[in-house]
Amino acid sequence: MTTWRVATWNIRHGLGPDGRVDLERTAREIAALGADVIALQEVDVAFGARSAHEDQAARLGALLGMSVAFGAALDLPPEHDGAPRRRYGVALLTRHEIVSSRMHPLPGAPLDAWAGTEADEQAGAPGADGDITSRPASAPEPRGVLHVRVAGADGAGLDVRVTHLDATHRAHRAVQVQELVSLVAAGERTGCGSAPDGIGAAVLLGDLNAEPTAPELTALPRAGWREAADQLLHRRGAHGPVRADRADRAVRLLEGGRRLLGALRALCGVPGRRPDRATHPARFPLRRLDQVWLRGGVTATSLEVGGRGSSDHRPVVATLRLER
Repeated sequence: MTTWRVATWNIRHGLGPDGRVDLERTAREIAALGADVIALQEVDVAFGARSAHEDQAARLGALLGMSVAFGAALDLPPEHDGAPRRRYGVALLTRHEIVSSRMHPLPGAPLDAWAGTEADEQAGAPGADGDITSRPASAPEPRGVLHVRVAGADGAGLDVRVTHLDATHRAHRAVQVQELVSLVAAGERTGCGSAPDGIGAAVLLGDLNAEPTAPELTALPRAGWREAADQLLHRRGAHGPVRADRADRAVRLLEGGRRLLGALRALCGVPGRRPDRATHPARFPLRRLDQVWLRGGVTATSLEVGGRGSSDHRPVVATLRLER
């Protein structure tokens, strides 16, 4: 068995609550996670003045002494002749060797006349709440999934996918998740991805902009992906095996109650315990947007949410046991 520590964090291009972009501060916070593999979202590479046109992926890799892979979700023309293209997306940092990396675009849903937003959905807009078949009125921001193969010094390997799903409409996220699942399946058929029979080990890290039990994410468990926190909950059941359907319903009810209680406390200014493993907003987390999903020969032995750092999300760190 091999043990790896992985993390995911939306760094908001290094922008802190003080209004400053400070990559050295971000690097210190990443180092404190003690992870072997770190997935990052909202990373700028020569994107613009907001981040001083810096290659943030390369800079963080240099500051931390780690290998880096970057995938651009947005790839825009340069501001002037001779300047680099303006890119924004996701990145992976690791202490191990990066064997290969590739960015795959993720599409959005077909458009329709309904002009609802995510806020409308959460407020219970007619035809929106819980309905992933309703079509959004605007095209999504480009999104993608970065697929990186990482090899440890002992020969153990891990397939890592890093993503940041759409923030505006669950129909976009549903289509993006289905495409991600299809990409994994295609890779397995051609021998370019982890095998589903326990031989390979795969992890999906990212800001999914939805709770793990949201309808738009159901393609993940159907395809054999296991959400790490949920896996730990089932393993630690005190009364033996729990039927998956009953456990899922119980988790949804529990999370819903905790979110409602947390929201009421926040609105009333009453201090209270935040929901388990919630990551956003960082100041008083109410939603589990940042997640670790597993597939194949890998098991989570622990998972924790980091403290409030400089971003508007909190990081998630998991310890994984890889089968050899």
